[in-house]
Amino acid sequence: MLKVPANYKSCGIKVYCGKCKRELTSNEKCSNGKSATSCQFMEKHKYKLIVCVPNTRNDRRCKVIDTKDFNVALQEMGKFKEELKLNNYHKIEVVKTVNQLLLVELIADYLDYQSAENIPTHLKRNRSKDHINDCKRALKRLCESLLNKGYSVNNLDVKTIGDNEVGFYHDYLTIDLKLGTEVYNKHFRIVNSFYNWMDEFKNIKMPNPFGRVVLTSGDKVNNIVTKEEFDKLIEITTAENGLDTKTNTNYYREWLVNGFKLGLETGTRREELVGLKWSSIGSFDGEASIFDINNLKVDRIEAGEVTGNHIRPIPITQSLKELLIELGYNEKKGTDEYVLERPEGMTYTNLMDTLSRGFSHFIKQVTNRELGFKNLRKTYITHVTMIMGDDAKIFTGHTDTAVLKKHYLSQTYLSKRMNEFRMF
Repeated sequence: MLKVPANYKSCGIKVYCGKCKRELTSNEKCSNGKSATSCQFMEKHKYKLIVCVPNTRNDRRCKVIDTKDFNVALQEMGKFKEELKLNNYHKIEVVKTVNQLLLVELIADYLDYQSAENIPTHLKRNRSKDHINDCKRALKRLCESLLNKGYSVNNLDVKTIGDNEVGFYHDYLTIDLKLGTEVYNKHFRIVNSFYNWMDEFKNIKMPNPFGRVVLTSGDKVNNIVTKEEFDKLIEITTAENGLDTKTNTNYYREWLVNGFKLGLETGTRREELVGLKWSSIGSFDGEASIFDINNLKVDRIEAGEVTGNHIRPIPITQSLKELLIELGYNEKKGTDEYVLERPEGMTYTNLMDTLSRGFSHFIKQVTNRELGFKNLRKTYITHVTMIMGDDAKIFTGHTDTAVLKKHYLSQTYLSKRMNEFRMF
């Protein structure tokens, strides 16, 4: 096992795991939390040289060397430092001309805006971590597409970007990365939002070449989960079926089945589901009738943060009531406990991710159709709409019936309902 002697801990040499793509922690653990001595990829551990660039806060130069001998690594460290000094630490001097609008600077400002950092309080919006990561990814890939074509992105003026550069971005997403229609569209919408932000908040008036791209919806089908598929899903969600042999990861958790059932019976999004509490249940004449939950999406759109001003009801149907009783309704009603068991030490985000990944893992053993956890919400909305018609939006949190039809209703299932309809 590779080690850095205690008296050299601060010399800039670390042990690097080629599998995890990370440096081992100070207590010699891999990023998966396991001790380096028990890491199955120990043969991929190497020494990594790290040199901080003088007069900078976080700028580093790194080099991974192929040796198991710490003394050799120490000698290479001396050579690496000398090489960096001679080459001015490989720093690229960016000469900014007057009135030049650097793409990289504007992207940094835009991401600050998305993250509510370094902006006035009245402009701050509480955006989800996933949305912020999507923005970072789309704009990073824009820079990558230009770098691949030989552009010096660090001193590229945003006003020089035109149709050719849009074409390079298009080709990079579709040919190099082979992104699907939905993800491709999301990338272009984000870049469009970036240009709109420059116009509105930076007062940069210029044509938006990305606005001329026609996005297509493709042949998207709003799949719902059938009763047979869901019953089979619950049956096969076991520890024995949870192991993914490719990654040696077991996706099974004892609470997953209850999470799947709650997703189907409530039609909630992940963050709404894991936040459901017994105290959110309202009653009528002593009988449980609805959950009152925060409509997080509408809150964020209208107020930029979770205010609790937008509430939507979830009707407690007969099947949902039976499930709640199984989960302890009679003992826990009115308490501030979560309806879905929250394991000790598991964060809110980890709980959501585990729920989604668990569903994706087990549903693949049931059907080859493209289904994810969000399809439980589509299933719920489809069935509620069959019963309630346009009034379904009361329970889904949507204000526009067109949104329901475009994004959530299963065309196949509604057509089947029409086939069974009798006029007289």
